Amino acid sequence: MKRRFEDGLLSTEMVQLFRLHAHDLDFQATVIKARQFADATGQSKPKKRVNFIDNRPKSPVPEWEPLLQGFKDMMAEALQPLQRALR
Repeated sequence: MKRRFEDGLLSTEMVQLFRLHAHDLDFQATVIKARQFADATGQSKPKKRVNFIDNRPKSPVPEWEPLLQGFKDMMAEALQPLQRALR
């Protein structure tokens, strides 16, 4: 796996670094060294960031309140026969 990682590198400088200084490292150490080299030489890509802005108008009544009221009505209707049977 280390060999495939090294073969897939596009940076000739990084390939040369591994041939000279990292030939005895395992895969995990090689990846760590590659990240350090990329950061030091400015080759690492900046992470993209997306911010979501909620600009919907806030309603005075929470959106879940009508759902809660509907659930209460449904439960009251479903429990009426059970309450009558227990009396």
